[in-house]
Amino acid sequence: MKYWIGFAVIAVHVVVLGIFFGPWRSRAPAGGVAGPGSAGGSPAAPQGPGKALPAAGAGQPVAAPATATPLASTAAAGATGTAAGDGRFSPTFFRRTERPLPAKLQNAAAICRTGVVVDWSARTVLWAKGDTRAVPIASLTKMMTILVVVEALETGSDLTLTTPVPVTREAALVGGRQVWLDARETFPLQDILRAALIHSANDAAFLLAQRLAGSEGAFVKRMQARAGTLGLTSFVFNNAHGLPDGPTQRENLGSAVELAYLAGRLLRYPKVVEWGSTRLSYLEPRVDGKKTQLVNTNHLVSRVPGVNGMKTGFTDKSGYCLVATCERQGRQVIVVVTGCLKGSDRDQLVTDLLEWAYATP
Repeated sequence: MKYWIGFAVIAVHVVVLGIFFGPWRSRAPAGGVAGPGSAGGSPAAPQGPGKALPAAGAGQPVAAPATATPLASTAAAGATGTAAGDGRFSPTFFRRTERPLPAKLQNAAAICRTGVVVDWSARTVLWAKGDTRAVPIASLTKMMTILVVVEALETGSDLTLTTPVPVTREAALVGGRQVWLDARETFPLQDILRAALIHSANDAAFLLAQRLAGSEGAFVKRMQARAGTLGLTSFVFNNAHGLPDGPTQRENLGSAVELAYLAGRLLRYPKVVEWGSTRLSYLEPRVDGKKTQLVNTNHLVSRVPGVNGMKTGFTDKSGYCLVATCERQGRQVIVVVTGCLKGSDRDQLVTDLLEWAYATP
């Protein structure tokens, strides 16, 4: 009888062990992440404050860090072009830590209508002059034009950087600074983007608007709507390039602090930084078989260490404007000035403000 009792005890142990460790029970791989084919398949929750999620199991993609969003030659379906932590702009987006400029630099800053120095890495304003006031911004407008286009590339549209863009008769007629587009020409989209950002070509900006939205008017509505969703309330857009618009010569408007925010968003796109930091490039081939120089209107590029963009502007009403982005030793600083009387004075002021910002702890 005792033998039967012994066999029964052993059988019960076998059944219990089988329930907990049998081959039919799904097992999570090391690290607590459910493997392919298992129920749920979601990463395990962090084990406590400050602890990172475990690495993905074999065959599972590892999410890229939320830093710069690459601008590939093909649209990344599902991507939004929004980096974690950038957030929507608001009056409290930047911490206000303004400090007085040295007397000589303070006197020099009197030449500009408005301005701001932003430590983008720390999200702080180091210096400001009328930075929330909406003023004419001329070709600084093209920053929003570029943003709308690159975000369209990142959100699964039918466009890529290599999409052919035929030049339209309307684009060829746009005046001001231009690359003399010809209606017989076709260029890849990236060349039109380069012409607009590097050379500040108005005809290129107009053509981008037409290609993206069917007409410049429809594109301007997209620009205005995007500004709204980003929380940017100072911008008023009448066109995609920044020239005085229509019989009334209406100027596009914006504030220095919101321009700084816009520049910060554009810094997340490596291609935009590449183009913005290019001193000289070419648009080719042209209809006559030649090539056109694309000369960067930002004279600080290649002259001031770390400057990698972003945009200049000028009309009679806006004066000389500049948004300069700079990176040194991993620290990003953005300087915006508007309404300067001379281009050379504007460039020197921005250079001095950058040096001051990097000398400021």
